[in-house]
Amino acid sequence: IVVVIAGLGTYQVMTQNQGGVVETAQNEVIAEDENTPSVEEVQAQREDELFTTLEHSYTNLGSYRGSADSSVQNFEGYFGVVNQDTRTQYSQECSELIDEVTQDRDRLTQAYNNAGVSEESALGQSYTKLLELYGYILDRLQVIQECWDVSLSYSDPREYHEEILAPLMQDLEGGSSISMGAFDSLYPSAKPTRS
Repeated sequence: IVVVIAGLGTYQVMTQNQGGVVETAQNEVIAEDENTPSVEEVQAQREDELFTTLEHSYTNLGSYRGSADSSVQNFEGYFGVVNQDTRTQYSQECSELIDEVTQDRDRLTQAYNNAGVSEESALGQSYTKLLELYGYILDRLQVIQECWDVSLSYSDPREYHEEILAPLMQDLEGGSSISMGAFDSLYPSAKPTRS
């Protein structure tokens, strides 16, 4: 004989075994928590987080543009000096900036992947533009880093200007940086939007 007695949040099962002894077991009813967010709410939260990350990335990219210019100025001012420590310092600053930009780009990519939005959505299109901007900044900085690497390979770089500057030629057209020109053209229209 099985008797079930239901109460608020619990139920009790009473059974009679072969010897006639009644055994009881009380169990909690596992109900859905009313505070558990719906699938739609979770997705909306992920999209909010992505939008916030997009906005931060956009702001950071504006700062990185200025930092890239500073890195170029440091290179132009010091790539030919004999003092190895000075050149090493500026080379390391450029390398650290590359790492920072790369990590920031990777955080954006992770937020995009977590959000699960389509490439065609407004958020997806914003992401694509910002990713392109990160690419332009990294292109510029990596060329400068290559030049530093050549400069640092000589104890006295004064006789090797042409060789040191050779990597820079990959990013120049008409005396201007190709990557920074592309960045400047895209940046104003890349401000993140939701629609």
